[in-house]
Parts: sequence; C-alpha cells; structure tokens
Amino acid sequence: MILPFDVAPRESVAINAAIKPPTIAKKYTLILTMVQETLAWFTDKQSPYPKIDVTVTSDS
Repeated sequence: MILPFDVAPRESVAINAAIKPPTIAKKYTLILTMVQETLAWFTDKQSPYPKIDVTVTSDS
C-alpha cells in the first residue's frame, strides 16, 4: 500500500487495510508494521507498533 502523502516524524495518517484471515482456526497475534522500501522495517528501528490478539474460528 502506498501512503496518500509523505508523513513526517510525529505526524499520522489513517489508512484502511483489508486483512485476510488464516484458514486454520486458532489464536494468533496480528502485528501491524510498515516498511520504508529498500531501507528497513519500522520495527527494526524500534518504532512502536500495535500487537492485537485475535481468534480465528471455524465457519462450521
């Protein structure tokens, strides 16, 4: 996903993301992070990121 504009330090931008769930029903941790292409993942630079516990359940 490309951000709609450059985001400076301490600025923010809201984005929508479609997340496809795994097919195996169990508990997971969803980690949302970003990457600056050809440089680094934000998490590698100790940037804070949300970690969300989710439970995938069966359709049947």
